[in-house]
Amino acid sequence: MISFSFRHVVRVLSARRLYTTASGASSVITPTHSIYLSTSTNPYFNLSFEDWLFRHAPQKEPLLLLYRDAPCVVIGRNQNPWKEVNLRAARAQGIPWVRRRSGGGTVYHEPR
Repeated sequence: MISFSFRHVVRVLSARRLYTTASGASSVITPTHSIYLSTSTNPYFNLSFEDWLFRHAPQKEPLLLLYRDAPCVVIGRNQNPWKEVNLRAARAQGIPWVRRRSGGGTVYHEPR
C-alpha cells in the first residue's frame, strides 16, 4: 500500500459496482486497483505527483490518476521548448510551460 500526505489528492477506493466492459468482456475492479483524483489544478504538483506514483506504486498493480490543470503547456522529456511552444505568446498570456519526465508530444491543458 502507498502512504503519502498530499493534501490535494483523494484516493478513491474501489467499489464492487465499478467494472469495465471493454471488448465485450466485463471485469470487476478489484481492491488491487488504485484510483487517485487530484483536486489541485497546479501543473507542477500534478506532474510531480504523477512521477511520484510511477516511482513508488507497485508495478503490477493497475493505477489510474485523474487531474485537471490550470492553463499550461506540457512538453515531453526530450522535446525542445523553443520548437514546440510559442514562448512569446505563452509568456504574454501568463501560461507556463512544464516538462514532464516521460516522453510524448506537447499538450495544451485547460480546465474546461
